[in-house]
Amino acid sequence: MMDKLEGISMQKNLIGILIFIIITGLALPGCKPEKTKQYRLIFTTLLEDNQGIHLTTEDGAHRYVLTPRNKWSVTPAWSHDGSTIAYALENENGDFNIWTTKADQSATRRLTRSDLNCTNPTWSPDEKRLAYVATINEKSQLWVVDISNNQHTALTSGDFDNSNPVWSPDGKQILFISNRDDNPEIYIMDADGANQINLTNNGNNDDSPCWSPDGSKILFRSERDGNQEIYIMNSDGSDPRNLTNDPGNESDMVWSHDGTRILFVSIRDKSESLYSMKADGSDLTRLTAPDFQVRWPEWSPDDKKIAFAGFTGTNWDIFIMDMQKKKLTNLTNSPVNEFQPLWSPQ
Repeated sequence: MMDKLEGISMQKNLIGILIFIIITGLALPGCKPEKTKQYRLIFTTLLEDNQGIHLTTEDGAHRYVLTPRNKWSVTPAWSHDGSTIAYALENENGDFNIWTTKADQSATRRLTRSDLNCTNPTWSPDEKRLAYVATINEKSQLWVVDISNNQHTALTSGDFDNSNPVWSPDGKQILFISNRDDNPEIYIMDADGANQINLTNNGNNDDSPCWSPDGSKILFRSERDGNQEIYIMNSDGSDPRNLTNDPGNESDMVWSHDGTRILFVSIRDKSESLYSMKADGSDLTRLTAPDFQVRWPEWSPDDKKIAFAGFTGTNWDIFIMDMQKKKLTNLTNSPVNEFQPLWSPQ
C-alpha cells in the first residue's frame, strides 16, 4: 500500500514539475520567444529642394541622413551584405559621381571622376564590382568599377544609349536596355561586356528587366500589346508571355525572394494600385485601396512585409504593409516627398 501511495506522490510531483516548466519556460535559457527581426530601409527624400538619402529602422525609431543636405543624391543601392550603400551624388558642376558610404556612416568614398556624369550603381553579387551608367558624348554607356583597386572598364560604346544594368544572380551576366535598334530593347552580355545579345527583338518598347531569384526567368515591361504590360521570358529570351493582359498600364514589378510571387503597380482601377500575383500570372490579388496611389513596392528580405511609397493627398510617404497582420503603417509621415524605399538585404 505504501509503495502505491509513494508512486502516486511521485507522479504528482512530476506533473507539478512539468507544469512549472511550461509556465516558466519563457524564462529558461533557449526558451525565450523569438524576436521579430528588424530590417533597415533606405529611401530618397526632398531636403531643402535637394534629393537626399535617408536610412531608418523599419519601426521608424532610428533615422539618419546619409548624404549631404545641400546636394542632389539619387539611385541608392545596398550591398548584398547590408554594410554599404552606393549612390550618385551631384558635384559642383552639376554632374553626378558614384560614391559609397557605410550604413553606420563610418566611411565615405568617391569612385568616379568629377568630369563624368554617373548614376545608377548596382552591386555584383560578390560585392567586388559596381556597374553604373556614365554619360559620354551625350550618350549613356555602361561601365564597371573594381572596388578593390578603383579600376574602371567600359562595357558598352557606340552612338546610342545603354542603361539600367542588372546583374544575374550568379554574377556572370548583366541585363541592360539599349536603343541601338531604334527603340528600347532588353539586351544581355557577359560581365566583361562580351557577347551582347538582343533578347526581346521586338519593334515596340521593352524595358525594366529583372531576374528571377534563381536566374532562370526574366520579368520585363513591354508595349507590344498597345500598352505597358508585364511579360516573362526564359533567361535566353525564349518563350515570352504576357502575365497581366489588361488594358491598364503596369509597372514597378519585383520578384519575391522565394521566387513564387510578383509585386507590381497597375492603373486598371484608374489609380496606381498595388497588386501581387503568382509567378505564372495566376492568383491576382489587389493589396491597396483603388483610391490610394502607390509606387516603388519592395518585398522585405523575408517576404513578410512590403514597403512602398504612398500618396497621402499632399505628398508621398513611405509605408510598410505587414502581410501576416494585414496592417498598414505610415513609416515616415512627413510633410516632404519621400519615395523609392529599399530594404536592407540583411
